[in-house]
Amino acid sequence: NSPTILLPEWRKTIKQLATDADDPKKALVDRIMPRDVATRWNSTYDMLKFAKSYQDPINQMTDSHS
Repeated sequence: NSPTILLPEWRKTIKQLATDADDPKKALVDRIMPRDVATRWNSTYDMLKFAKSYQDPINQMTDSHS
């Protein structure tokens, strides 16, 4: 779970999906998933919203590490 291992892989996956995108306007931007913070009421919503829009790269990352 080390960010030094996963972060470069995440960036590579996002870049690959951006170059493979049919419509460049719909290409994903390189972003990091927001964390769930117990003291911020909307942090869970922000994390789930991110996960929904970045579902393809998340699936690729989890499939390649299982």
